[in-house]
Amino acid sequence: MRTNDGGTNWEMLTSGKNHDLTEMQFDDVETYLNDLVFIDDKNGWVIGGWFQHGETFHTNDGGKTWVSQIVVDRGLNSIFFVTKRVGWIVGDGGLLLHTEDFGQTWQQQIISRYDGFSYDDISFVSEKEGWIVGDTGLILQTQDGGRTWQRRESNTEQRRESNTDDALHAIWFSSEMEGWIVGWKGVILRSTDGGQTWRQKQSPTNKTLNSLWITRGRIPWVVGESGLLLKYERN
Repeated sequence: MRTNDGGTNWEMLTSGKNHDLTEMQFDDVETYLNDLVFIDDKNGWVIGGWFQHGETFHTNDGGKTWVSQIVVDRGLNSIFFVTKRVGWIVGDGGLLLHTEDFGQTWQQQIISRYDGFSYDDISFVSEKEGWIVGDTGLILQTQDGGRTWQRRESNTEQRRESNTDDALHAIWFSSEMEGWIVGWKGVILRSTDGGQTWRQKQSPTNKTLNSLWITRGRIPWVVGESGLLLKYERN
């Protein structure tokens, strides 16, 4: 889908020459593809997986060909490059992968006390400050480029007996001070103090919210289950 009026109207696009979209298929890949990133016009990664299988695919020719790079025993959910050289991947079961050589090799990193959680999204505000969100209202922050991580309170109503309750699926910062998180059952969290505290916003839905993006005009957009699309209107 495409909009050219700030999201008031959306046009459905189909793969093909009419809209310069080309459908591609990974041969012999039977898994969910959850996220992708390009660090330049040539080099990109696609990640995915489900339950006990996760895999990354890399292209160095602008997406013409893709090669399986690493295979792990857990699903991979989100990938983020802080710079062209430094990147991160998060996944199920506390999986955290880190590269410092332009994605050529990836090393696993363990976050003590939280390695049993599933991490759904990772995002960095700067080269030093980054965030991870996941199961049961989990919010982790690093202020030293990922060497150490600390938990921040999410202020959601959590039922700890189930790892699916209050899962947080996406995080994004519109500025150094303002951040947004969305997740399970329509939960929306907002911080106005650089992530030190998070407050739950009134949500218009109880459907699961899966991803968000904030425009250059600092307007948050959110997508969720059953075709849900939300836009935040600033006063």
